[in-house]
Amino acid sequence: MADREPRHDRPDDLRGDSTDDLRGDSTDDLRVRGADDPVGILRDPAFTFRFDGQQVPAHPGETIAGALLAAGLRQLRSTRFEQRPRGLFCAVGTCFDCLVHVDGGRPVRACLTPAAPNLSVASGSSTSSDHPVSTDASDQEADDDH
Repeated sequence: MADREPRHDRPDDLRGDSTDDLRGDSTDDLRVRGADDPVGILRDPAFTFRFDGQQVPAHPGETIAGALLAAGLRQLRSTRFEQRPRGLFCAVGTCFDCLVHVDGGRPVRACLTPAAPNLSVASGSSTSSDHPVSTDASDQEADDDH
């Protein structure tokens, strides 16, 4: 078997401990724009919800993760022991990297949870003792800093 060069296809801003670009200082809306419509895709009027105290625009049918990504907010939680940033990984509900707390409840996956007007969403920092984390074995895989 031939020796392979290591793959370095991860974006630089997701390597190491840099969090500068993960909190989203950009004000650009990353939603897809229609080619023939300079205003963008036609959809119902936007609403807002709060993420860590910041107003985030969303449209009906978007998930919390989709709205956060479109708003340029990519860090959804940090790991339990080393406080490393985590954001969307699979975006289909298979992993647990996008855990957030909605209206003070237990952690939910932002990629599966619909955005709704006036929600209060908190980043899923695993250090908070205010929000119990499930002891289900599949949930324990959410933190990879064992």
